[in-house]
Amino acid sequence: MHTISKLLKANNTSTRAAWFTVGLMLARGTSILTAPVFTRLMTPEQYGIFSLFAVWATLLVLVCSLFSYGAYPVARAQLTEPAWRAFLSNTLMLSTVSFAVFGVLTYLLRGMVAAWLQLPASLLPLLLLYSFFFFASNAYLSALAQEKKQRSYFFLSLFLMLSTIALSVLLVVTMPDKLMARLYGQALPSIIVAVWLYVRMLARGKSFFSWGNWRFALAISLPLIFQTAFYLLPPQSNRLMLTASGYIGIAGIYSLAYTFGALLDDIFSSFNMAWLPTYYEHLNVQRYREAGEQSRQYVITFTLLTAGFLLVSPEIFRLLVDPAFWAGVPMMAMTAVAVYFRFLSSFPLNQAIYAKKTGWTAPISVVALLINIGCNLLLIPRLGGVGAAFSTVLAYIVLFGLLWFTARRAFPLSHPVCGMAWGMAAIFTCAVLCLALPWLWWVRWPLAVVCATLLLRKIIRRKGFF
Repeated sequence: MHTISKLLKANNTSTRAAWFTVGLMLARGTSILTAPVFTRLMTPEQYGIFSLFAVWATLLVLVCSLFSYGAYPVARAQLTEPAWRAFLSNTLMLSTVSFAVFGVLTYLLRGMVAAWLQLPASLLPLLLLYSFFFFASNAYLSALAQEKKQRSYFFLSLFLMLSTIALSVLLVVTMPDKLMARLYGQALPSIIVAVWLYVRMLARGKSFFSWGNWRFALAISLPLIFQTAFYLLPPQSNRLMLTASGYIGIAGIYSLAYTFGALLDDIFSSFNMAWLPTYYEHLNVQRYREAGEQSRQYVITFTLLTAGFLLVSPEIFRLLVDPAFWAGVPMMAMTAVAVYFRFLSSFPLNQAIYAKKTGWTAPISVVALLINIGCNLLLIPRLGGVGAAFSTVLAYIVLFGLLWFTARRAFPLSHPVCGMAWGMAAIFTCAVLCLALPWLWWVRWPLAVVCATLLLRKIIRRKGFF
């Protein structure tokens, strides 16, 4: 127990990664476990409107806030403690002004906006209010991640998740209007908690307008809106294009397969949150050798995790879902490959953020999204859901190639990232085994054991993931 307590209290990169990963896994697992409750109590139309509400809220947080908290990692690395706190309150006020402008425009054009979003106009005020305070929570959590306060991050995330789920279940069971019950259950806890977080961030910074801070944030965050939107849009466009092509059932299978494959994306997000502050600290004091070694270890860790996932996922997927969904195995595997290329793309992207040259990322993201849509038009009629998943893989490979090509000329990395070629070869091999031998578990699982053994050996030797 003493050893476990010591590990939990440690504040190193690997411990932070573990805290963030457990938090995201709990959130995803709770959502999956509670889905049967809501799908039984709500009609498909009500559940569809709620899902659309949640998607638009995520996009509004990104756009209406100007993604100001996207600048937090580099600001934390380059600013002193007082300047960092002032930067937080300044960017919070910047996003508040931006939300107010979007709110006025939405009110003036509410009929057009409601039709465009395919939501009832009566839900727009709640959507904007929830989106704003959802942004405030995200900003506060992002600040905690950069300050290496992983336990505070974990418990705050856990409280928000449990309170929204508990209130949602209570209201859906007791209220006659199940849609509004679910929306209120989702929004009210987030709004109440976020009010306190919002006031706390402003009180800590005590600075509301500094053109220097606003310019610093906007120079980094505005182009990153396109980059972050790219990560959100391919699965949505794939579902829409599958449905529009008449593959309604396949769209459902694809959605489920993507949910499973995106577990790797949660792990990547957690690892990146934990890894980035230390990595930027190395760059800030020109410890390039340490930064390069940390990057190499990161590549090894995530490659082994992805390879193991690909090798064992067909059996796990078929064990957990109805046989009607088993056609989603190749879609899930391709989603995992796409996540791996997102991971590889994060190295030049993180360098662009640190160098404040994120303007290059906007056109690259647009090109990658157009590749996804264009390949969908060609492949979905021929391959259905597999074509949609393959289009996403191609889009991420294009993103990876363009980011690295641009990085070599516009914002070159200060150190090499070793192991990427071997990593790509390993992932493509495991993906081929997963796709070509979906039933021969006795061929794939021993290789997965090898991956697990190598990863465990690495963790023990280095006392962590990185």
